[in-house]
Amino acid sequence: MSKLYASSNRSRRGERPSPLARATALVAAVALVQLDLIAVVHDGALVPPASAQGRLVSKIAVIVVPPYRKQSDSSRSLERFMRDASARLENTTPFDFSPIPGEDVEAVEAADLVEEGLRAVLLRTPKRATDRLAKARQLIEKAPMAGATQLHARIAKGEALILLAEGKILEARDAVIRSLLLYPRQDVAEYESYGSQAGELFKTARESFDTSPVGDLIVKSSAPNSDVWVDGLYRGEAPVKIDDLATGDHLVTVRSSGMLGHRRMVTIEAKKRVTEKFELGEAPFLFDLHDGRTVLMANFGQPGVVEDRIRELRNQLGTDQLIVVRATFKKNATELTGYHLGTDGTLTRIDKAITKDSNYIGALAAFVAEATKSKLMPDPRNQPLDQRQSVMVEARARGTTAAASAYIDPNAPLFEDEKSADQPITSQWWFWAAIGGGAVLIGGGLALLLSGGGDEAGHAVGTLKVRLHKASGN
Repeated sequence: MSKLYASSNRSRRGERPSPLARATALVAAVALVQLDLIAVVHDGALVPPASAQGRLVSKIAVIVVPPYRKQSDSSRSLERFMRDASARLENTTPFDFSPIPGEDVEAVEAADLVEEGLRAVLLRTPKRATDRLAKARQLIEKAPMAGATQLHARIAKGEALILLAEGKILEARDAVIRSLLLYPRQDVAEYESYGSQAGELFKTARESFDTSPVGDLIVKSSAPNSDVWVDGLYRGEAPVKIDDLATGDHLVTVRSSGMLGHRRMVTIEAKKRVTEKFELGEAPFLFDLHDGRTVLMANFGQPGVVEDRIRELRNQLGTDQLIVVRATFKKNATELTGYHLGTDGTLTRIDKAITKDSNYIGALAAFVAEATKSKLMPDPRNQPLDQRQSVMVEARARGTTAAASAYIDPNAPLFEDEKSADQPITSQWWFWAAIGGGAVLIGGGLALLLSGGGDEAGHAVGTLKVRLHKASGN
């Protein structure tokens, strides 16, 4: 410690630092350069390393026990409503009683690629947009059961925008219609964000979609009490007939508690009836779930037995939280009694009556949030397919042009010129010139630090930081 202090004093007097001090300075300089270069290389932009703040996500399961078997159907419906509500809890994800094999990793990766692709369309970088959307399409084709309705609809929308930029108007319109088939709750503002051409394309596609011919679909399942969703909307228990579906591809999902879910595209033809049969396999936890429901139903009046079974069932399922309630369906209300097992192992009693009125579903969602002491987030099914709002519409609403200043004129063609905008940073001459110049400066500075002896006249010693800023690119 005294040697370092002495070398520090010599530096202030203009003397040459000791070898130990010079070595310490070398390590610090290399570390600073590495940090700056890491920031520069990331996606070709000067981005400081971010400190990752992981957010814990709790997994929650909901079980509704009928007071007697005649109310099993009503209990299953109530359990589905409460499970949907649990998906809206902040930092919480519902435990899937009917998981779809292989949907997790591929769906998350594909969703990220689609987001990057749509952002690239907005920033007029077509090569990047085409690459990201093509990779997302490959992932979905590789794992056809991966990805919910919104993901497929977003891919089709991105492909439509690229086709529009290439001047393939008819193909672009058909791609928008494919997106509308899967997610009809889109509006023109979601397309105007990408320019007036995209907005006009949507209007044309919407007219064709609204007047398209229809067909019928019958869905059957090998598992009893299977729930059926078409394009993300619940359509009842199999076997079920869905009338008047617009012609084209629709995403059908079939699930049954304790069974592996199944999802696939089904093509509807005009004035024809299509029948689809779904074969569901057993989920790994089928026996534990079935046995747990049976014990809870038979012993719900014995708190000791029920509490022990709830804790055991949570461990068997591998979930963090568990809500178990018995529902009594009255004329004007649904009475819920039961327990909530929290992440800390605390078991809390539940006693609530939900009035049967126009706000019944909303009250159920609020009850789940209250029972878990969580914040209820907006229903994702009511959100826009593409969260970007029209830049020009927003600017007009505010009476300013500030909102549009960060983007290219929405009235301009999508991909007017990509010669400079879409080239990687490493292809620019100034990038390598800056790298070479920086290397010379760094090398010279390090040579000065390491050369010479302690008796030579001192030179000014400082810290050199090289920052490379990207002027343009993706």
